[in-house]
Amino acid sequence: MKPATAQPASEPSRPATAALVAGAASRPTWLDDLPGMAFLGGTDPDRTLEWVSNGSGALLGLASAAPFALAPLIHPEEREMVLDYVASATADLQSFVVEYRVRQANGHWRTVWEQSRPVRHGHQIFLHGYLVDVTARVERDRARGAAEQERLQNQNTLALNKLFVGIAHEFNNLLHGILTSAENIAAELPPDHPAHESLKNIFASYNRSRDFDQKIRALAQRPPLERKLIPLAPVIEDCLQILHTIIPDKVEITTNLAPGCPAVSADSASLHQVVMNLCLQAWQRLPDRRGRLDLALTHHSRGFPSAGSSVRSGSHLCLTVRDNGPGLDKYSLGKIFDPFCSRKQAGLEMYRARETVQAHQGEIIVESEPDQGTACHIYLPVAG
Repeated sequence: MKPATAQPASEPSRPATAALVAGAASRPTWLDDLPGMAFLGGTDPDRTLEWVSNGSGALLGLASAAPFALAPLIHPEEREMVLDYVASATADLQSFVVEYRVRQANGHWRTVWEQSRPVRHGHQIFLHGYLVDVTARVERDRARGAAEQERLQNQNTLALNKLFVGIAHEFNNLLHGILTSAENIAAELPPDHPAHESLKNIFASYNRSRDFDQKIRALAQRPPLERKLIPLAPVIEDCLQILHTIIPDKVEITTNLAPGCPAVSADSASLHQVVMNLCLQAWQRLPDRRGRLDLALTHHSRGFPSAGSSVRSGSHLCLTVRDNGPGLDKYSLGKIFDPFCSRKQAGLEMYRARETVQAHQGEIIVESEPDQGTACHIYLPVAG
């Protein structure tokens, strides 16, 4: 990233500001000793700062002195918001407080807290304000929020597991009653009685229901993870060998695995099951089981996207499983991790996949739109 420099401001009405700047410059010297940066600025779209205290060097790391433009240093995602605050406050001559990110001369982003007050001087309005670096506080709050979200997630998982155990127990009792009654009826009927065909259907339904009962019980049992440092690419390649024997040739499978990706701390068998799960789900979404599956592995050295509270910040790998199927509507996408949803909407398999990834301090994000296919992104923190 190109280092930030003080942006030359558009030429203001210098006679109207000369006295203000001279007055600001004569303020007490202790103002320069305070953390942060005091400033006197305009209300133009560039946010021209006519005067700044000595704290500007530590806060922004800018070599040149005022006047300079602050707006180009504000993060693009927040710049419009900040300028709206300035415009609204200027119109009402009201003080305002706002937080946003600014780019330092070394290219790093810092979060600042600004409190400013528009003041009329003659026919012009100027902003008297103060900027303080609050990056450390924001990072602490984010860490506390992530820890709290993880605690709530663990509580929710525990409650859901208890619910699954209770449902499975009651469901099994009902099945046992049905099976016992059917067996008693079968024992009392002669071998050639036509009702035996109906009883066969009951026994077949019992077997299918028993399999579902076992799946419900499995949801409440997360096996302990045996985590160690592993490269992710070999796990994907092992999955591909199996997939090529399962998925017919009418489905094209492409891969784009970035070379030299760092290792992750993970349970190899668990991640292998997750990758297989997502690929088979993607295959089943293809109409007539024809289409294309794309697997990609990328390394991102700084910061996760807004992927969820369980995701640890920092360097991470992203594994994407993408299909060119019909995509999902908004309702189906919202139910993608619902363990009681239909197989078409993934249900149990997707729920278990996300549980496994979150146990690795990662997250799964699913993106899909009708007629645009579906992409499942697995984010995993890099070890170390």
